[in-house]
Amino acid sequence: MIQVKWVAAIVFIYIIGFILGTTFYQIPYTDSFGHGTQESELSYLTSFGQTNTNSTSGNYSLMSVPTTAPNYFSTLMNAAFLHFPFFIGAGYDLVYYIFILPFVAIPGVLAILYALYLLVVAILPF
Repeated sequence: MIQVKWVAAIVFIYIIGFILGTTFYQIPYTDSFGHGTQESELSYLTSFGQTNTNSTSGNYSLMSVPTTAPNYFSTLMNAAFLHFPFFIGAGYDLVYYIFILPFVAIPGVLAILYALYLLVVAILPF
């Protein structure tokens, strides 16, 4: 059985890689005034907006709905799998697919399968 210190070390390295990768890469971004800026991927993922909507039924006058930036979920998935653009096309594709992706994807798939197993065990009495 794997020891807890190895799991903690892998999680620590993943968190450091996630933070460093998302702060290193700059996303070209156009704000609401049409000005082109660049911001880090981490600040892009942590910025939320607010959309105000009016009721058509008259029950309420204004409702604020939190919104995210465009391409939020694709950026989040690329960051979660540590698939940053500075790895793409720079000769690191093979390194990414052999060394990085298995240590990110396999524990995620195992966690999903374990959650489904716990769901089945909780619903079906044996």
